[in-house]
Amino acid sequence: METRKQQFKTSFSKLCQAILATAFSLAAGIACSAQPAIVAQDNFNYSNGSTLAGQNGGTGWAAPWVNDYGSGDSLVVDATGLNYPGLTTGGNATWSGARGNGISEDSRYLPTQDSGLVFIQFLCQLGAQSGGGTPNLRFTDSLTNLVFGIGANGGVYGQNISILVPNLNAAADGSQTATNSSLSGLNLVVTEVNYNNDTIRMWVNPDLTNFDYAAPPAADAIATLDSAPVFNNVSIVVREGSVSDLEIINVPQPRVTNIALSGTTLTLTGTNGIAGERYELLSSTNPTLPFNQWVPVLTNNLESNGNFNITNTVDLSVPEDFYLIKIP
Repeated sequence: METRKQQFKTSFSKLCQAILATAFSLAAGIACSAQPAIVAQDNFNYSNGSTLAGQNGGTGWAAPWVNDYGSGDSLVVDATGLNYPGLTTGGNATWSGARGNGISEDSRYLPTQDSGLVFIQFLCQLGAQSGGGTPNLRFTDSLTNLVFGIGANGGVYGQNISILVPNLNAAADGSQTATNSSLSGLNLVVTEVNYNNDTIRMWVNPDLTNFDYAAPPAADAIATLDSAPVFNNVSIVVREGSVSDLEIINVPQPRVTNIALSGTTLTLTGTNGIAGERYELLSSTNPTLPFNQWVPVLTNNLESNGNFNITNTVDLSVPEDFYLIKIP
């Protein structure tokens, strides 16, 4: 059984395409992808019955979990955990202590997410109570600016999983809600924040045996925004139920910034890759051919800052030539 990271790597080795044109009837087709990087993850492998506040496990986080919801209590670790077909889980979960004002909450800082594709994935079983700001995961900018949530907050879609934006509200038309989901059931939630086209998409209980993160099926819910939300903090806010196996994964989107032709020398420059990652330049006169039929031209590694600068000699007698930059 593949781990989450292996499944993401397999999916994102597939290429995203953009077609760009240069002068002299030379066309350059740039296809590029990058290996996903786990920004932060926590499987909640702490002592059974311990409170989440103060725990500092997992990887990639900028600080420990903190209970900062006023009279609300900290979440409690449950060694029973949650399980989902095809998903390798960490074994433990958090569940609501349900003391104080009846709300349990903990938050944690992570590196700022503001570019590329960011996937947020977790297992949950949130119970039937919905409203009064719960139950959900909230994403904020330094805890001062609530930018969006995932879960429920009462209303017409209070018993479903929704993208909660703005102000922890689901859209009245149901477009931001996975209407096939049940709040109190076991749910695997996969959410994509796309900083390239300013959308948030969500899939609930996808079939992991054929779910392609590079080219996923139609989303169960989508929010189209003026600007995709920047965040560096996640809070779990619930009255009952459990959350487990939380992962935030960033997929940098390498992009070509310039195409230049000088004589017979073609120069392609770009940015936003992963430092040192290996790439391959492929060529074809027929852009409809499968990628495995394109001709390898050269291989190299991205620079330490993730940029690339590729030069190649071209045959100007060929009316059209297409290039792919493949990052495995």
